[in-house]
Amino acid sequence: MNQPIRVLLVEDNPADQDLIIESLEESRLPMAVTVARDGATAVDMLLGRQGHAEALRPDLILLDLNLPKMDGRDVLAIIKSHDDLHSIPLVILSGSDNERANLEGYTLGACCYLTKSMEVDAMKGILDIIERYWAWSAREG
Repeated sequence: MNQPIRVLLVEDNPADQDLIIESLEESRLPMAVTVARDGATAVDMLLGRQGHAEALRPDLILLDLNLPKMDGRDVLAIIKSHDDLHSIPLVILSGSDNERANLEGYTLGACCYLTKSMEVDAMKGILDIIERYWAWSAREG
């Protein structure tokens, strides 16, 4: 059996976390989701700092932009500037459909910018897009 795709979900909203994890668990691909509830923790996990030395490198990162402790844009910039992390596919999942934020995400190196939905079916559709495109890319990479 194939190893699960390791997904790092960087999301501070518990309702969004639950919805995203539930949707990913229904995936056709096996996925193991780790949650970082703020930007600083995500960076510590990715760099193996602050008690996260055992953290495995994710195959895919789902990143919210509006995070406590460290903004998602700063997290993205750190990831894309780090030699060991910059190749990890990163999808921004934001509550904002602001065109400027969307463009900024691409400029910083995100693979995709998707707007979150609080409607279960719509969110599952968004995550299905991620699964079909980015998760398969992570599996092949």
